[in-house]
Amino acid sequence: MSRIAYVNGQYVPHGEAAIHIEDRGYQFADGVYEVFAIHRGQLIGEKGHLDRLAHSLSELRIDWPVSRRVLGVISREVARRNRVQNGIIYLQITRGVARRDHPFPDNAESTLVLTARRLAPLDKEELRRGVGVITLPDIRWKRHDIKSVALLPNILGKQQARVAKSMRDSFPALFGDEWRAAGEVFYERYAAIHVEMLRPLPGAETMLNTLHCAGIHLGVVSNKKGDFLRSEVNHLGWGRFFSALVGALDAEIDKPDPKPADLALKPSGIERGPDVWFAGDADIDLECAHNAGLTPILIREHAPRPGEMETHPPALHFPNCDALCKFIINL
Repeated sequence: MSRIAYVNGQYVPHGEAAIHIEDRGYQFADGVYEVFAIHRGQLIGEKGHLDRLAHSLSELRIDWPVSRRVLGVISREVARRNRVQNGIIYLQITRGVARRDHPFPDNAESTLVLTARRLAPLDKEELRRGVGVITLPDIRWKRHDIKSVALLPNILGKQQARVAKSMRDSFPALFGDEWRAAGEVFYERYAAIHVEMLRPLPGAETMLNTLHCAGIHLGVVSNKKGDFLRSEVNHLGWGRFFSALVGALDAEIDKPDPKPADLALKPSGIERGPDVWFAGDADIDLECAHNAGLTPILIREHAPRPGEMETHPPALHFPNCDALCKFIINL
């Protein structure tokens, strides 16, 4: 059965649903949204969602497109037409269509869109296990009491969490039972472009050469598939610098588990401990260092923002490869 959406007074096939190109939600994120959970055919927390919706609309001075009572009727009808017993209703209201200009338009009619999506019933065991999370500073605009559709910081934060993980840790959550097929499609495309897209960090090769000549053991632990990691290192001509290159699937479990770090240390005979530095540019690198009992080093232009990386803080931060290299050589 095809999905049905509600758009400005009409129930339409989901694939044909559309709004005007000058809708202010599209142009300015000038709108608000709510997501209703549906459990066993019932809307959960309807009054609280509608109260918050009323507040958001009032604060942005957007008119209700229909009455509160009618909106409840439409929500249930969208759920019924999509045969959703367990899932969600997504509701979005914008200021409507008007010539693109920053001031509020005088006579625009609010746009109302609702969609429904089925979800699997709640898995109590999964709830007990919980999920892994990262924390990031909230960089949204300061009127956080308004349920704005301007969610770019949220998108960036979730994307940051996803791309840090290996495929076998991230794809099942994204693609369910089809994650292996999705992975094959990704790898096919990635294999065609990954070498030509390589862009080493400025000063990286000089740093690696300096540390290698100083007799410092160097290895790589990555959540990039091991075959791709090794082909990229060889393409750059950096193989001589490293005694170990450990990528996704090389160890029993991927980063941030300590097992990949153990593999990287194995050729050297060096034991895990604070004398081993684990340098990276992402939360998952620091988490892996903490899990393995190594010293976590952050390499990126800016230091952690307040509230960022609180659970796995870096011991040291360097803005670039050159700064890290100079610090080590002068120890």
